Amino acid sequence: NVSNSLVEKARNLVPQSDALTFMYAGLFGWAQGLDQLLDVAKLAKRDSLNARFVLVGDGPEKEQLSERIQREDLQNVLMVPRQDREMIPPLLSLCDVAYITLGMSIPGAVPSKIYEAMASSKAILLAADGEPATKVQNHQCGLVANPGDVAKQYEHVQAMVRDSNLSVSLGRRGRTIAESHYSRDSVASRLDDFLSSCLSAS
Repeated sequence: NVSNSLVEKARNLVPQSDALTFMYAGLFGWAQGLDQLLDVAKLAKRDSLNARFVLVGDGPEKEQLSERIQREDLQNVLMVPRQDREMIPPLLSLCDVAYITLGMSIPGAVPSKIYEAMASSKAILLAADGEPATKVQNHQCGLVANPGDVAKQYEHVQAMVRDSNLSVSLGRRGRTIAESHYSRDSVASRLDDFLSSCLSAS
């Protein structure tokens, strides 16, 4: 079974843990601002918080991030090499929260990771403002902080660790919204309604 073999591979990459697991999967680039995630991990380490942070991917910032993890002995951070796209769903299935970061305001940019997390029933911890923040807040599928606001991000991490039901309920809401708003059938139906209304008005 292909899906079972992918899940097994994912488990080998991200061993099971009783810590609440926050996962970032994507490009390790300057625009993603992943240093703020390590800042949060550092605070969690200081406070012996039962949280784990998994970084999956590659990019120009990888070496700098890896060096910082070693230098600051961030044992609560696991870095996983870039994976084929088919591996992302099984990897997401092993985490509790999708940690999605932007290092700055990027008007109009909505990371596709938001939709992947919702489809996977995963709560979102979002470091972004503008349209991505509005989507997550309106759909009530995650917790939001401004880019670079490490204190607020850490507050959200603490809240999720202390209330085990919080990430589960946020993830369920995201899945419900993904099915009703963002599935292929739902999008096609809304497009059909829109085109029909345009024809009726002409």
